[in-house]
Parts: sequence; structure tokens; C-alpha cells
Amino acid sequence: NIISMSGVDTIPAGLFESCVNVGSTSFEAVFMGASELHTIEGSIFPATTYVTSMKQVFYNCPKLVNIPADLFAPLGTAKLKFTNTFTGCTSLKTLPDGLFATCSKATHFTGTFTDCAALESLPEGLLSACGEIKYVERMFLGCTALKSLPEDLFAGCPMIERFEETFAECTALETIPEKLF
Repeated sequence: NIISMSGVDTIPAGLFESCVNVGSTSFEAVFMGASELHTIEGSIFPATTYVTSMKQVFYNCPKLVNIPADLFAPLGTAKLKFTNTFTGCTSLKTLPDGLFATCSKATHFTGTFTDCAALESLPEGLLSACGEIKYVERMFLGCTALKSLPEDLFAGCPMIERFEETFAECTALETIPEKLF
């Protein structure tokens, strides 16, 4: 965790792009608890397929309001696990189209947006490029403002083995599309 509890409010695009020769396989808790963070200016990760864990990267960043669509683009076909990546980002109202469009080898979405209490909607095709997902657990747990789901949310995800509390405590959810699963 490099900026925990700091006053950093903006992350510049390309922050880690030169870290291509680093042997690390994770970006765990890098911005965890950055209480003033509200803006990520663009993709910040290096072009690599070695990274596997995006655990708690933006965990408890309550002022984060926007996520750039290309945030994970440089990670290409890395076998990513998105675990509590944006948990507690309570000001996040929407997700960009194409957020996971390049994450075709992602395997886990566990608690990814847990307690994102202001999240109102999800874009069409959010996970449609992620054909190797196996676990979707607590992905939107506690997203109490989420009112509807796109019918194609899991389109293109035939390998899912487990759904666990994916939409638990989504108290504003009004309907579930007939072909969601």
C-alpha cells in the first residue's frame, strides 16, 4: 500500500507503465484507504500479462467518482482476479463502457464492487469479453442504489462455476432480466 490515508486526490495516467520488468504479480492494496482520491486520469498499469491479482487496489476510496474505461487495458490477456478491487467506493455512480473489455482471461470477480452504495447502473456488456470467468462472488453486494441489470451482463461467460451473493443486499434492484444467466 503506497498512498494509504494520504491526501492524494488524483492519480496520473501511466503511473506504473514503466514497471514492465518488475517481477511482481499483483497490485494489491496499492491505493487502499486513499480517502481523498476522486480521479484516475487514465490507464495506470504497465503492459504485461504477469499480473494476476487486483486485490483491494482502490479499496475504501470513498470519494472516487470516475473510473477510466481503459484502466485495465494494458494488462491485456493477464489471468486477473478482481478481488475487492473497488470495495467501499461509495461515491462511484456509474462504470464506464468497456472497463473489462480487454480482460479476456480474467477468472475471478469477488467482491469487486462491494458496498459501492451510489452505483446506480451497469453498462451493457460489462463482462462480455471475459470468457474465462469462473467465480462471480459478492461482486455487487451492498450496491444499494443499483436499480437494474443489463441482460447481457454475463453474455460470453460460459465457464462460470459459481455465483455467490452476487447481488445480495441490492435493495433498490427492481427487476432481473429474463436472460441474465
